[in-house]
Amino acid sequence: MKIRTLNLAAFGPFTERELAFNEVGLHLVYGPNEAGKSSALRGLKALLYGIDERTLDNFIHANDKLRIYGQLQNNDDRELAFGRRKGRKNTLLSPDGEALDEQALAPFLQGVTPELFESLFGIDHQALVQGGNEILEQKGEVGQALFSASLGSHALHAVLGDLDDSAKNLFLPAGSKPLINSAIRTHSDLRAEIRKCSLSSREWDEHRRALARAEEELKRIQTELADNRTEINRLQRIKRVLPKLSKRRELFQELESLGDVVILHDDFSGRRRKAVNALETAQAIVDKATPRLEGLQQQLAALSTNDALLEQAENIEDLHARLGGHRKAQQDRPHLEAETKQLLADAESILKENRPDFEFKDIEQLRPVVVKRQPIANLGNKEVVLNARAEQAETSLRETEKRLQAARKERDEIAESGSTDALQRAITAARKQGELDASIQSTQSLLASQKAECDDNFSRLTLWQGELDEVARLALPSRESIHQFEESYADLSKRIQRLEEKKDELIDALQDTSQRLDEIERVGEVPTEVSLKQARSERDAVWQLLRRQWIGSEDVLVEASEYQAEGTLPEAFENRLASADEVSDRLRREADRVHALASLQAKQEGGQQQAQKLAEQLEATSAEKAQLDSDWQELWAPSEIDPRTPREMRAWLDAFEKLRDQVTQLNLFRQKETELEQNRSTHLQRLNAQLIQLGRAASTSNELEISLLECEALTGQLDEAKRKRDSLSKEVKDRESDVESLNEEHRLATEALEAWKARWAAQMQSVGLRSETEPSEVDDFFENLRALFSKLGEVEKLRIRINAIDEDAAAFRGEAEAMVVAIAPDLGDLPADDAVVRLNALLSENRSRQTKRQQIVEQIEQATQEIQDSNASIQTMTDRLDVLCVEAECDGHSQLEAAERQSADYLRIKGAIDSIEQEILDTGEGSTIAELEAQAEGIDPDSLPGRITELNNKIEDELEPKRTALAEAKGREEKELELMDGSDQAAVLADQAQATLAGIRSDAERYIHVKLAGKILRNQIERYRQENQGPLVKRASEHFSALTLGSFNGLMTDFNERDEPILAGIRPEGERVTVEGMSSGTRDQLYLALRLASLEKYMESSEPMPFIVDDILVDFDDARSQAALHALAELSERTQVILFTHHSRVVEQARTLRNSTQIQVHEL
Repeated sequence: MKIRTLNLAAFGPFTERELAFNEVGLHLVYGPNEAGKSSALRGLKALLYGIDERTLDNFIHANDKLRIYGQLQNNDDRELAFGRRKGRKNTLLSPDGEALDEQALAPFLQGVTPELFESLFGIDHQALVQGGNEILEQKGEVGQALFSASLGSHALHAVLGDLDDSAKNLFLPAGSKPLINSAIRTHSDLRAEIRKCSLSSREWDEHRRALARAEEELKRIQTELADNRTEINRLQRIKRVLPKLSKRRELFQELESLGDVVILHDDFSGRRRKAVNALETAQAIVDKATPRLEGLQQQLAALSTNDALLEQAENIEDLHARLGGHRKAQQDRPHLEAETKQLLADAESILKENRPDFEFKDIEQLRPVVVKRQPIANLGNKEVVLNARAEQAETSLRETEKRLQAARKERDEIAESGSTDALQRAITAARKQGELDASIQSTQSLLASQKAECDDNFSRLTLWQGELDEVARLALPSRESIHQFEESYADLSKRIQRLEEKKDELIDALQDTSQRLDEIERVGEVPTEVSLKQARSERDAVWQLLRRQWIGSEDVLVEASEYQAEGTLPEAFENRLASADEVSDRLRREADRVHALASLQAKQEGGQQQAQKLAEQLEATSAEKAQLDSDWQELWAPSEIDPRTPREMRAWLDAFEKLRDQVTQLNLFRQKETELEQNRSTHLQRLNAQLIQLGRAASTSNELEISLLECEALTGQLDEAKRKRDSLSKEVKDRESDVESLNEEHRLATEALEAWKARWAAQMQSVGLRSETEPSEVDDFFENLRALFSKLGEVEKLRIRINAIDEDAAAFRGEAEAMVVAIAPDLGDLPADDAVVRLNALLSENRSRQTKRQQIVEQIEQATQEIQDSNASIQTMTDRLDVLCVEAECDGHSQLEAAERQSADYLRIKGAIDSIEQEILDTGEGSTIAELEAQAEGIDPDSLPGRITELNNKIEDELEPKRTALAEAKGREEKELELMDGSDQAAVLADQAQATLAGIRSDAERYIHVKLAGKILRNQIERYRQENQGPLVKRASEHFSALTLGSFNGLMTDFNERDEPILAGIRPEGERVTVEGMSSGTRDQLYLALRLASLEKYMESSEPMPFIVDDILVDFDDARSQAALHALAELSERTQVILFTHHSRVVEQARTLRNSTQIQVHEL
């Protein structure tokens, strides 16, 4: 598909601006800033896919006036001419303004969506830079790079990264922090806590005793551990210091063996070596310099020089320097004389040709004539101008007279007409209202549609039986009120549900308690404190009778009669005593049954009380629900609506509010229709009134647009006639003025030409030529005179040079002869030039001897000074060695080195002792050396490692495992005791575990979705790479080499450390450069190369679409910008390429391409 034309009829800053893209080649749309380049680009996209609802291009033309027209052509040469207007539907127009079906564009767009067109067939500077950055973030991975370029996407790496990050945040196989990992761990911990909280209370005492035992044993083990570690530390310290103490004793013995030592200063060795070396060096210099001095003195005596010759050195050198010029002048003199003769002959010939009436000796009389050359030439140049001026004046006069007659005739044929200003104002006022006819029609259509929609929605509305017109006025409860009731119902329902659940749980608990009580009682009667108290009370009552009978001798027969069935009163007492003891013993023996019975009875009593409270709470909630229902009905009573549940009424209210909005919109449409009709009627009346004033019939149409077109056509006709008559009147007046001016101009031109002819004849006579001589002939005459006098001037110069040569030669010979007589009489027979050469040779020889003598004298002085300085140094160094002998208490220089070694040994041993003692103190952990020697005394070094190992093994294999086990046991028992607090913690933990499990299920579903999306995307990328890597990389490689001007030979696929295929650039010398090593600009060019290759691949199987490029070259240098333009020009041979740019540099570069004839520039 190709875009043939783009007409921005009314869009952005443009009005009827047409761009024609008919020609084959690269199209550049150029405009400086503020010229509308961006608007033109948006207009091109709007032509294909519609004008954006929030367009920024309505700052000149109103939204309803925006228009874009264009023409498309596909590969089978089918064409479509159409337009676009702004709107929500029916925006596609025919060239005549009729609405077109959007499907008319389908064969041309081929299913390409606006988003796909933007990404695949468009590229701007931002996309280019982001594409380069995307390749860097992908680290050159081949599949992602090719896939991104084929889609035009520059966020593929970020999408994959987001999917991976989302998956990692949810779950990692070996992780702990992701949501699912953390939730699984939390669920496991909760299940363990639930199991622990489910222990019986009977075990509490056992755990308490176990905790006490664990704490006591742990304390004993920790004490033993501390003692063993202290002993290990002491033995290790002794083991560390034993070798150092032994080394210290050896060093003290070595120090004693040195005896008395003189401690020398630190710089003693340096001073001794410096003195000895200086002494030896000075002696060597004396031994070497003495024979050298004698040889130099002998050489000086053998050399002699000619002082007179050396004194004339400057004069000799001057003569020798002039020798070459002297010889050259003697050779040139014959040639100069011959040239002088030739010049005189040429001058005489020129004179005979131009003025044969003159003798050569009188030639100077012609020199004043030469001065007149320029005034005569200026006068001659005026002839052509004056002739042309006279002819032109005559021609113009005749043509102007003809035009004057034609204009008068055409003006008289046009009749005068009245002013159309009032009609034009009426038309303008009507046009400002927009398309009123279309607006009325559109409003009527919307009104009908809205009315049908309102009726339909009103018919489906339930619960209310009012009329449609009452909808807008109906008062309804607010959403906040409904929401409050919904929350109240939900809260009440939850409370009732919780109470019912608690009631069911309580009933189950009471049934379980009753069952357990029955089980205990079926085993046998359970002794209680009450039964024990009763038994003891009966025992005490019988005892009191016995005591009164035995001690008080009272008669208790009547009271004792009730015990007669058991025998005597003592027997009854014994029975009562045995029974009380039996109950007491059973209470002790059956303490668990007693405790269980008491606990169950207490639990049963508490449950019954709690059941009573629940019944009361349920009754209260029922009353609360009845009141809430009453309030809910009362809320809707003013609207005469029997409400359903708050949730259903909220949905009903949404539907009603939607209907209310539609009714409001319906009323607005009715009001708008009325206003538009009134407005149209007013403007029709104004237009007809103006037509009548102009003597025309009023329009019979009720449509404003037709009346406007008729009025505009009439206005145009009348204005055009008036404009044409006014223009012709002005032309007649101008032509009359022109004829008068041209008559005067012709007279003046004729007079000027005659005056020139008279002046020319006088000038010719003054220089001796004929008056009819042409200006060109006069110029040749003056040129010949100039050549004649030029040759005479050259003759004079040559004569001066010959005289100078003769004078210089005489002076050179005189100076040379005087020099020979003064300093070299033996050269008197030689010619002057040969004598000068010989004098110069003698000067060079004597100068060489003089230089040699000076060098020998300097060497003699240097050798003498060296001997003197060395003798002084020998004496100084000897004195210094004597001083060192006194310092070291030595008898001679030879003993100094031994004294130095002995002092160094003493200092070395002393330093080693200090160092080893410091090491002992550092190792001794605060103990003094004496204390450490005392601790090490009597210790067998060989037994230390075994003892330390034995203690370590005991700690690691016995004590530490015991301590760890006891600490764990102590922690377990403490945890068990904390959990056995009789609370409902197990139930709470179970709820938490269930909620955690639900969260795990939800997160697991999200994890599966994210991982599956990443897997599918990577599979698609890999499939695309396998199918397209070879041809795409090959073509992209060619583009990349061209875009980088050969800085890279191309591209290749390599593998990274994870064996994943990646892209790499190849330098001309074979070096591989990964994308991380490329500059940002080079990565941009790599992305452009991939985009171009992907487009070419797309075009192999699909009809090409226009490739729209927006200022991608702003960061390219001139050379690479030229290369990019060349690549786009090549692409334009296969598909249409349109480049938008702000930069004139890009246009200039495009015009310098080889096929610049295929570059089409469209300036905005």
